[in-house]
Amino acid sequence: MSGRHRVDAPQSVQVEAARGLVTIQDGGRWGAQRIGVSVGGAMDARAALLANVLAGNGRGTALIEIGWEAALTLSFPQGAGLVLAGVGMEATLQTGRVPLWSPHRLEPGSLLHCRVTEGRFGYLACAGGLVVPPVFGGLGTDLRSGWGGFEGRTLRAGDRLTLGGEGGERPLRPRSLAPGLRPPYRVDPTLRILKGSHWGHFPEDHLRVFLTHPYAVTALSDRMGYRLSGVPVAPDPALEVDSEPVTAGSIQIPPDGQPIVLMADRPTVGGYPRIGEVISSDLPLLAQLRPGDPVQFRVVDHAEALRSQLDFEAHLQRLVIALRG
Repeated sequence: MSGRHRVDAPQSVQVEAARGLVTIQDGGRWGAQRIGVSVGGAMDARAALLANVLAGNGRGTALIEIGWEAALTLSFPQGAGLVLAGVGMEATLQTGRVPLWSPHRLEPGSLLHCRVTEGRFGYLACAGGLVVPPVFGGLGTDLRSGWGGFEGRTLRAGDRLTLGGEGGERPLRPRSLAPGLRPPYRVDPTLRILKGSHWGHFPEDHLRVFLTHPYAVTALSDRMGYRLSGVPVAPDPALEVDSEPVTAGSIQIPPDGQPIVLMADRPTVGGYPRIGEVISSDLPLLAQLRPGDPVQFRVVDHAEALRSQLDFEAHLQRLVIALRG
């Protein structure tokens, strides 16, 4: 009977301490934009995806996202397999530090302390994933709406998170990432963009300013959008803009002329002129910038944007095959 109890009892992770922006996220809720529900999901979608794949999970499995001013301490009563991902994290066990981008097996009773030291977001994926109820088809936390993730809020001391399947018992295969997989993080990236729907309504000199002058990420940036500061740009005063669907990476120009790049918790529609769209391959680079970090833009065509995404998917598929072998 005791043996059956060990098999049937769900494995768990206990939150011993949590400070700041620590939430459960996933690959986003994509089925409800038509009724105004934000997609959400991990800010650095590529780091979250890779952490899950290395942990043996599906692409959209729920995991923990840790903000740069946050800190988290977890205990693992039954042990667990886990992967940490991001630009830089300080993660320590009783036995020493835990490196990023590599699967690890934690013994029962392990205590893990972690915080982000570089970049803006770090990710912790447990083998088997975290079990949370889906909301509109997604598992991630939407703090503005108060739903998803763990009770629609940030994690705090005393929370008990359930692991899916037999995550603590699943074998993990040590693998290092191919160079083409890990995002090329840097503190001053030049982001590739596609021309936005209102690109042609901006004067040539304003477009030149937009592409040649650096912008800085401001402290008003959050999961909904990154507000930038620099030389202002403006469209033709005669332009009238109707609300239209927006995507992650949409660059809007509000009346003050300072760009706003929409991020994971963006609304489903927007009414400001759209000068460009950051391509999906470069959004992780922007997501990891902190206030004060500079950024510039470079226009590319759809072929380059597609090629960049296909290259990543090819690398990812090779990693999945290697992990299964």
